[in-house]
Amino acid sequence: MAGKTDPKRGITAEELVRTGQGSFTVTRLGMQDGKIVFDPKEKKEGPVPLAAAVTVSLETLAAGEAQAKKEGEPKPAPAAKEEKAKEARVVVFGDADVASDAFIGAQGNGNLVLNAVNWLGGEQELISILPKRRIGEPLFLGDGESMFVRLLTVWAIPLFIFLAGAAVYVRRRQLR
Repeated sequence: MAGKTDPKRGITAEELVRTGQGSFTVTRLGMQDGKIVFDPKEKKEGPVPLAAAVTVSLETLAAGEAQAKKEGEPKPAPAAKEEKAKEARVVVFGDADVASDAFIGAQGNGNLVLNAVNWLGGEQELISILPKRRIGEPLFLGDGESMFVRLLTVWAIPLFIFLAGAAVYVRRRQLR
């Protein structure tokens, strides 16, 4: 997916998201012996565009089409300028999963989709990058690791503190 800019027709396109240099794309994937296979001839090296925004100036587009139809006729007087130029906006994502419940929280997808909707609605002042929410990540320990942590925190450290306190107590008793 790549946007094509055509200023004569009033079309501007911008890539919003693309993959890294080490990525690639293919048109068809298949399964063979439980492995994913593809035709190396169809492989297109990255970076691969994943999202694009397109703006179409309706006045420029209409003027270009009218000019193509009426090449020999005189041009009409220009209309009074409006406050906002009439334009159409489109945001295209390579996959609808970017906004699905499963992936909306991954890697800033929520910010991207929300900002795309704000831009489509002409609400540029609402476009922002929200701060990341801090959420606790679960810590998964194996049996041996959890036993080590339990012994260290429940037995070894408290025992060390108790013995150090007993040593200080005995030492002070001897100095009296």
